[in-house]
Amino acid sequence: MSIGSIFSPGVDYNALHSGGRTLNAIDSVEPLKDNWLMWFGVLALKWTVHLVVVLGILMRIFVYGEPVTRPQTDAAVLFWRHKNQADIDHSKVYILLKNKKKQNKTYELTC
Repeated sequence: MSIGSIFSPGVDYNALHSGGRTLNAIDSVEPLKDNWLMWFGVLALKWTVHLVVVLGILMRIFVYGEPVTRPQTDAAVLFWRHKNQADIDHSKVYILLKNKKKQNKTYELTC
């Protein structure tokens, strides 16, 4: 008794295989013709789920939008204080860099 007959009696593996590797899950090429319908169904389901998620996110953004805070709340005052300070700091750095570029140009012209 060979190993092949233990697992599936009545099948002679030496007669079926002439060497090399084989896929045991696929019996023949014929079942692959109907496989496109399953493939299309999975793909359509995947696209539908993604489309629903994207539409849900877009609806959440455009219908409900960002929350509007009242101008005199503590959070709004703190935000505007920090934003104004950042604008001032940014303008100072911009002016310093602009002056530094002018100095470099004058140095290059004098050399």
